[in-house]
Amino acid sequence: MKQLLKNCRLIDSGEVVDILTDNKTILKIGQNITADAQIYDAQGRYVTPGFIDLHCHLRDPGYLYKETILSGTAAAAAGGYSVVVCMPNTKPIADNPDVLKYILNSAASCAVYPTGSITIGEEGKELCDFDELTNAGAVAFTDDGKPVTDSLLMKRALETGYLIISHPEDIYLKTTNSAEDIMIARDLILAEETGGRLHLAHVSTRGGVRLIRDAKMRGVNVTCETCPHYFSFTKDNSNARMNPPLRSQADVDAIIEGLQDGTIDCISTDHAPHAAHEKTGENILNGITGLQTAFAAGVTNLVMTGKVKLKRLVELITINPAKILGFDVSIKEGGAANLNVIDIEKAVTIEESMLKSLSFNTPFLRQTLYGTVDYTLRSEGFWHAKL
Repeated sequence: MKQLLKNCRLIDSGEVVDILTDNKTILKIGQNITADAQIYDAQGRYVTPGFIDLHCHLRDPGYLYKETILSGTAAAAAGGYSVVVCMPNTKPIADNPDVLKYILNSAASCAVYPTGSITIGEEGKELCDFDELTNAGAVAFTDDGKPVTDSLLMKRALETGYLIISHPEDIYLKTTNSAEDIMIARDLILAEETGGRLHLAHVSTRGGVRLIRDAKMRGVNVTCETCPHYFSFTKDNSNARMNPPLRSQADVDAIIEGLQDGTIDCISTDHAPHAAHEKTGENILNGITGLQTAFAAGVTNLVMTGKVKLKRLVELITINPAKILGFDVSIKEGGAANLNVIDIEKAVTIEESMLKSLSFNTPFLRQTLYGTVDYTLRSEGFWHAKL
């Protein structure tokens, strides 16, 4: 059955229109459309493309007590995501076609695009067969969770022409700003030398932003992301332990400036679920969940504070990550019918009961945030998101 979205405000122009779809494709955009269709009245609220997360951990296969692909994609869909790109540090590592096929066949609630590891077993010793993994469905390659410490291997990876996602961390310098900055500098040098496609994950330092800005001005083929926690928090607690760690206010300010001026291309979640017992005691694991709170964190800490316009925030979580993956998500006739109806003025207090993930390790727990995804339109029709 067709769907008709009435009285929705386009994020680009602010025009209030109707949108008619046939489950897969936008058939018509205009005024006063009538059709035999399932109807939803957006009442003047904004409509956006479905969100895209370039960086999440679904923990499946291997760590099903933390998350499954089923629960992770449910959280993603509830947060407004139509596409998530999952990292390969599962058990077994996604360094072979069988793991990638399992991930693709397990996807539900939203599309899952798997990445393959750069090195076999993420051991940093031997490159994977990128052609084989691409044919099996990998959209990029990364050893995320670990840096590729061997510069020659990283250079060879970039020489392949595939999209390479760097986890920029010098493990010997641990959590200092220089640990991130040094690896960003190295990978920018290698990208400039090879012409390879480099994407820098979870950028969190003012030095990193400066290095990336300078590299882009030189024409280096680099994109980058940051995450909501790096523009929302500076202090630490057990549910705000992640890698890279939270930084200073000066770093937060630099991240926001990078979002404003285009140095930072997109906002990803780095959704990293852990069980409750792994976030307490002496050996607390790094990582927080984020798929259901990312948009609201952006509205609350960027849009409501006047630091970033709503249109820019939407670009950072839709159009820009789509470009990095090589496709177009703009709302147009003939385009894909992956749409969100959002309400940026609605407040919601984050409680465990509303979270779809198996894990609740979020620093936003019991905080009141603004910005909800009220409805999503996907191939199965209207679905009430509730956050």
